[in-house]
Amino acid sequence: MGLVLLWLALAGASQLWLCFRVARSSVALAIVTFFLGPIGALYTLFTHHGDEETSVTVPFIANFVFCLLLMFSGWQVVKTMWQEQMEREAAYAAEDEDSDVDVSDRLPPPGQLQPAAMSSPAPAPAPAVVADPIDAYSAALRQAGVSHSLTRIEVGSNKLPAGVVDAAQVVAQEAAAADAARPAPKEFSVTLLRCDTVQGCRDLAGAHMRQSTQVKRIIQNGAMLLVVPGAEAGSGDALAAALTSAFRQLP
Repeated sequence: MGLVLLWLALAGASQLWLCFRVARSSVALAIVTFFLGPIGALYTLFTHHGDEETSVTVPFIANFVFCLLLMFSGWQVVKTMWQEQMEREAAYAAEDEDSDVDVSDRLPPPGQLQPAAMSSPAPAPAPAVVADPIDAYSAALRQAGVSHSLTRIEVGSNKLPAGVVDAAQVVAQEAAAADAARPAPKEFSVTLLRCDTVQGCRDLAGAHMRQSTQVKRIIQNGAMLLVVPGAEAGSGDALAAALTSAFRQLP
């Protein structure tokens, strides 16, 4: 619609310009040009071509081009409106066909209605209880077959970093050997921290890595951090890998 208004304004301005140029040679033809546009200026266009005072070539061409653009844009608008009208009529016809369908054909006879169909709607299911993340980690370790013990760390009494809302020490044990002569099973300990926000957890991980001088890994999973110390060669590597894999699989 904006282009239609633009071409209409330019066509009107160029037509007035054309009328003023035609009036230099004939006022009657200028009046005809005002009502008929470029058609009324055809005689003046050919008879006064080349005359600087009475020539209408430039305004004639401008008015003719703008009139064509106006007609083309107007036709596009009318065509779009017509298509939209046809689509609305088709949608209304489809709705009328749906409303004429007899829904009684879709229902069973009254004697076959089940009592549950007329009972009150079933209550909505209770919301699922969100498991504690630390307990979920312990369950994931048990599912992976990792024997371990979990000790909660009191946040207020152990001077944990700011932003930590829960913490635990997880100690994983190597499977006991059947041979009594073999050395006792090894253990591997990691620290699990839960932060108040994901961004706070990310900041804490960065600060912890910069301040620590020990060899360790810090892995983030959402708002939780797993602090993994450097493992010794042998079983420690396997326990560290199992603890890390279970942590990465948490939702």
